[in-house]
Amino acid sequence: MLESKYSPRQPDELRVRGVRLFKENRPDYSIDSAAYASVAEKFACSRFTLRQWCIQAERDAGERTSHGPENLVTVRRNALKVIRLMDDKLSVRRRFRWAAQMPEYRLKLIRNAVKLAPEV
Repeated sequence: MLESKYSPRQPDELRVRGVRLFKENRPDYSIDSAAYASVAEKFACSRFTLRQWCIQAERDAGERTSHGPENLVTVRRNALKVIRLMDDKLSVRRRFRWAAQMPEYRLKLIRNAVKLAPEV
């Protein structure tokens, strides 16, 4: 049996302080990554953990939308538009070569977009 890595849950007060400190110190840095690293060092957590706390706090406050069904429909419509444009521009041989080089997960996304996207 594989041993799973234990990651303790941080108290909510610590998360709130971390998010607040990040928001206060963000203007001092040119990129978010540097600000996350600086603040995370003070809380003895990784910058990725602090980033997740900040994203969750934004979602809870309604400042950030999660990936919901409305975004998925937009993604599918855009994928369908791209496919139609490619059909117009590429020959059959070039399309086959392009699809053969594409990773399987992208092909699956495009196939699903074609099946599920409403007619435009």
